Amino acid sequence: MSVLWAFTAFLMTIAGGAFAFRYQRYLLFIMAFSAGLLIGVVFLDIIPEVTAAAFHEALNVRGLMVTLIAGFVAIFLLEKLTIIQQRKAA
Repeated sequence: MSVLWAFTAFLMTIAGGAFAFRYQRYLLFIMAFSAGLLIGVVFLDIIPEVTAAAFHEALNVRGLMVTLIAGFVAIFLLEKLTIIQQRKAA
């Protein structure tokens, strides 16, 4: 069964590469959409787990949500600062 999953992943990777080559003109929009979709799925998966853990451990949900948002903003800013430094070096 794992061979079937590996082959399916291989085919999907090939299909994604072919899609990227076919629509190179819109590649930035496609990548932005897929990144936003990935972030949305992650947040929709993490938030219920955070609230369930908070109620189970008797923690402050607001503090955990602020930590989640602060982590996201920190990673976002770190990425933007890295991109700025790479552009100056080039």
